[in-house]
Amino acid sequence: MSVIRHFVAAALFLPAAFATDVIRVPSDVGNIQAAVDLAQPGDVILAAPFSYLMPIVVDGKGVTLVADGGASLTTLEVRNVPAGQTFVLDGFMLDVPFQVPGAHVPFIAQDNAGALRIQDCIFKGDAGSAGNWPAGVSAYSGTSGVSLNACADVAFHACTMIGGPGADLIDENIDAAPTSGGVAIDAVSSTLIVDDCVLTGGVGGSAYDTVIYSAGWGGDGVAAHGASFVAMSGCTVTGGHGGSGDCTFFACGSGGPGGDAIRFTSSLGVATVRGNDFTSGIGGLGGDGAKAPDGVLVDSGTSTTFLSRVRRVSLPSPVREGSSALFGLDGESGDLVQIYASIAPGFTTLAQYEGTFLIGGPLVLSAVTLGVLPGGGLLDVALPVPDLGPGIDAFDVHVQSVFFDAGATPLLGPARVLTLLDDGI
Repeated sequence: MSVIRHFVAAALFLPAAFATDVIRVPSDVGNIQAAVDLAQPGDVILAAPFSYLMPIVVDGKGVTLVADGGASLTTLEVRNVPAGQTFVLDGFMLDVPFQVPGAHVPFIAQDNAGALRIQDCIFKGDAGSAGNWPAGVSAYSGTSGVSLNACADVAFHACTMIGGPGADLIDENIDAAPTSGGVAIDAVSSTLIVDDCVLTGGVGGSAYDTVIYSAGWGGDGVAAHGASFVAMSGCTVTGGHGGSGDCTFFACGSGGPGGDAIRFTSSLGVATVRGNDFTSGIGGLGGDGAKAPDGVLVDSGTSTTFLSRVRRVSLPSPVREGSSALFGLDGESGDLVQIYASIAPGFTTLAQYEGTFLIGGPLVLSAVTLGVLPGGGLLDVALPVPDLGPGIDAFDVHVQSVFFDAGATPLLGPARVLTLLDDGI
C-alpha cells in the first residue's frame, strides 16, 4: 500500500470532527472574505488565480486558505485562533499596491493560541514615507513583511519576507524626516519556526541636503521582543543597509546603522539556528564619510547553533486524487528518509533531532520509509493519490521527514501541510 493510500485509508475512519468542506473562490462565493465568513473551523478555502485587493480578516477560527495555482492578496490579519485549531496559508503573495496610501503590514497575526502553518508565500512590506511637515503629514518607516503578537505556535516554510524600504528626505522644506527600513518579521511574545525561507530587512532612507536628521536605520531580518522563541533552519537572512547622510555648508549629517540578522530586545528571547546564511546590514555613510555601525548576526537573547547540514523537503500542495504528491528530498548521499504524518499539528522540541517535531496526533503514518538518497543527495518520490472515498472532498495532512545519516543520527526535516482534494473540486 502506498504512503498516500495510508493517508486515505486512515481518513475513511476519521471522526466527523475532521470532515471538511471546500469553498471555492470565486465559483462558490465571490470573494475570499465572504468565504472566510462562511467557513467553519477546518474548512478549506480554495482561491483561483487572481489579485484579491480587499483586506482579509480571519477571526476566531482555524481554516485552510490555499491558492490554487497562485494568487495575491493585499493584507491578511489572523487573530484569536483557539487552541486545538489550525490556520493554514499556502501559496499566496501578499503585497500592497503602491497606489494604496498608508503604512500597511501585509500579514498580521495576533492572540493566537492555535497553530499557524504558512508555506510557499511571499510577504512584501510597504514602503515608508518622508511625510509633509507643512501639511501636517507625519513620516513613517517601512513596514514589516510579517507581524506576530502573542502567537503560541507559528511555522513558516519556503516563504519570502521583505521589510519595506525607508523613505528618503529630499527637501527639508517639505519632507518631515527620513525613515528606517522595515523588518522582515517582527515578533512579540511569540514562538516561531522558520525553515528554508528568505528574510530581507528594508534599506534605511537617506537624508539629503540636511544636517538636522540622521539617515534611517536598516531593517532587521527578525526583530523579536519579550519572551519570544525563534528556531531557524536553512534560511537566508539579510539585514537592511543603513541610509546615507549628506552635508550642507555648515555641517554633515550621519548615516544610519545597518540592520541585524536577528535582534532580540529582551534577554528573555531564545534562538536556535542551523545551517543559515546570515548577513548583517552595512552601516550608511555620513556626509563626511564617517560610517555608521554595521548590524550584527544575532543581537542579545540566547542562541544555540547546530552544526549538521540542513535537510530539505519540497511538497507542492494542493494535490487532487488521480494525480501524484511529489516529495523533493535534499540531503546527503546515503541518508535514509522516513516520514511521519497526522491530521493535526503538534509542537515538541527534540534537541537530539536538532529541531522541532510539528506533527501531533492521531498519527496517520509513523516511520514510513521514502527511500535512501543516492549520490548527490537528491531524490524525487512521486506518490499517486487514489480516490479519497465517498463524502470526502478534502483534508489536510501534516507531514514531516526524518533523515538518518550514515551514522544513523536522526535529523528532522521541515514540516509541510499537504491538502488533498477530490478531483471534482
